[in-house]
Amino acid sequence: MEAAQTTLPNFQIQDLSIAYSTKRGMLKAVSNAFVTIADGESVALIGESGCGKTTLATSIVGALPLAAEVIHGKLLYKKQDGKVVDLLRLKKKEMRLLLWQDIAMVFQASQSSFNPVKKVKTQFLDAVRAHDRSQSKKQILQRSAELLETVMLDSEKVLNAFPHELSGGMKQRALIALSLILNPRLIILDEPTTALDLITQAKILELLNDLKMKFGFSLLFITHDLGIVSELSNTVVTMYAGRVVENSPTSDFFETPRHPYSNGLINAIPRLSMDSSNIYSIPGSTPDMIDIKDGCPFEPRCYRRLDQCKKFMPPLEKLEGSNRSFACWNPVNEWKKNG
Repeated sequence: MEAAQTTLPNFQIQDLSIAYSTKRGMLKAVSNAFVTIADGESVALIGESGCGKTTLATSIVGALPLAAEVIHGKLLYKKQDGKVVDLLRLKKKEMRLLLWQDIAMVFQASQSSFNPVKKVKTQFLDAVRAHDRSQSKKQILQRSAELLETVMLDSEKVLNAFPHELSGGMKQRALIALSLILNPRLIILDEPTTALDLITQAKILELLNDLKMKFGFSLLFITHDLGIVSELSNTVVTMYAGRVVENSPTSDFFETPRHPYSNGLINAIPRLSMDSSNIYSIPGSTPDMIDIKDGCPFEPRCYRRLDQCKKFMPPLEKLEGSNRSFACWNPVNEWKKNG
C-alpha cells in the first residue's frame, strides 16, 4: 500500500513486534521497536547476542524464518519517487522488485552467501537480470567490474573465480560490490567485519565510508564491535531483550550514555592501559525471552534500579531539546538533562 508523497525519512520502523513459535511458547524477539534512518545516514544497531538485532534487520528484506511472525508494526520505506510503502503490506512480487534496486542486505556469513557452484560473474548477472532485462551481458559485466575495482579487487580475477577461490575479505568486498549493482538507497550489513583480521577490518570500514560518500546510500549495520560504531555510524540504536532502550547520535552515545546498559557496554570496551583483572563485564545474564517478567528486562542486572523498575517497563522517551531517546526510569548522566 502506498501513501502520498511525503517528507518522511528514508526508512522508519514503527512499533514493530516479532515473535517466534517454539515448543515452550512464543519467544518475543522484537518488542515495540522504533528506528528512523534518514537519507544518507548510517545507523548502528548494537546489543548482546539474542537481543533481536538480526531479526529486526531480516524483517526489512522479508527474510524471516517460517517460525517467525510479525505481531504488529510498520516498516515504512520512502521510494525513489517520494512515495512511502509499508514493506510488511507488499505482495511478494512487489517486494522482490524493491530488493537489490532499493534495499540490499549483506548477510553475516560471506563464506556461504555466494552460490559455491557458480562463478562470481554469473551471480552478478543473475542479480541484475532478475530486476532489469534491458541491460546486455556486456553492460552488466562492465558495471560489475567497475564496482569490484571500486572495492579494491582485481575485477577480471574475481569475476572469473568460484567463491571458494576468494579469501574471506575478498568475498566480503565482492558482496558489498554486488549489493551496489542496482544502486540501492538503503544497504543493511549484518556484522560486516566478523571473522576478518584487523587489517582487513580497517580496509572494509574505510571502504564503506568512501562508498557511502560516493553513492549517497543510507546504511543500517549490526555489530558487536563498538570500535566499528565509532568509525562508521552517525546514530547508535541500542537493543536489549528485543527492545530499543536507547537511540542517540554517536558522539553523544560515547560521551554521555543515558541507559545503564549502554553505559555498561562502553565500560566493557578493553583499553590498552588495562590488565586482565580490570576488564569490566555486565553482571548477570540476558532474560528468558519466552517468560517475560513485568517491568524493565534489564532491572536484574542494573546498578541503578529503582523499585518501579521491577514493576513497570519505562517508555522510550525523547530527551527534550535533543534528538536522543532512551527507556529508563533512572538514567545515567541525569544531571545533564536540563544542562
